[in-house]
Amino acid sequence: MYVDISEWSMIVDKRNYTIKNIVRQDNESSLVELVNHARSQTFFCTVTKNQQIFENMTKALNLVHHKNIIKMYESFTENGNYFIVHNTYSTKNLEQICPLPKEEVCMYSLQILSAIEALHNAGIYISNLNPKNIYFDRFGLVKIVDFKDCFLMPKRFCSKFAVTTPRPAPELVEQTPYNPRSADLWNFGIVLFFLVNGRYPFHECKNIDTYKTEIQDLLKLLDSNEEMLHRDAIKGLLQLDPFDRPKLEDVNRCFGLRKVQLPKGTLELNRSSSYLPLHCRSKSRPIHLMSYADVKSFYHSI
Repeated sequence: MYVDISEWSMIVDKRNYTIKNIVRQDNESSLVELVNHARSQTFFCTVTKNQQIFENMTKALNLVHHKNIIKMYESFTENGNYFIVHNTYSTKNLEQICPLPKEEVCMYSLQILSAIEALHNAGIYISNLNPKNIYFDRFGLVKIVDFKDCFLMPKRFCSKFAVTTPRPAPELVEQTPYNPRSADLWNFGIVLFFLVNGRYPFHECKNIDTYKTEIQDLLKLLDSNEEMLHRDAIKGLLQLDPFDRPKLEDVNRCFGLRKVQLPKGTLELNRSSSYLPLHCRSKSRPIHLMSYADVKSFYHSI
């Protein structure tokens, strides 16, 4: 995207900001670092000339407020430039720090699942979840930051076939009506495999037949690899048939969480989740969890 720093500087200066530097940019948008004049506080600002991206992001960030999703402070537009001011996060994404110890795999997976749940409860299909757009704040909490391609889910199946990740759910490539929730969980399966192994499970999709063959080969490999961390969850999430994939509550159970009915007046764990960590582990195959205290502490802090 063409960057006109002088024009942007004049626009943000009217709102008491100064542009400190450009963090990164791509063909559709730029991420700039701003400093507020009055409070000397630093913010990130996504700048784009694409009105649809602006509308997608502002709609999602207005609907969902969650600790693992960036928080929007304000948005404005001038001279065909669209600005979204939000909180800062580290410049290293998930792709740059994997593979991780098994305890951290579980910790980050829980946070990503919690954010997915909040978005789905608000009716938002993320669409482009992948390790490259998952970052961390200064406290080490996961931050999902990219909502350029998100949209509100239809009541039934979706027929908007926007392929926004290099390894999309097969039904999107085949352009058959699909369940957006299942497509998001496919993307989480890719993320989970990357968290565990530090690499992607198969090549980017160039040809659907080759792509499906690679997926089938992976599933056969998983059958014979009982030692892989969260193998059952990965295998379920990366099924070719979306009807064979687990639902979100099933995935949560794989990570030792169960849904409970909170008594009236109980302090909510967060606004969109009623999952609690299980005390026990699977008898057939250990499920690696953080300590109960750590998981409980995380959810109580949301």
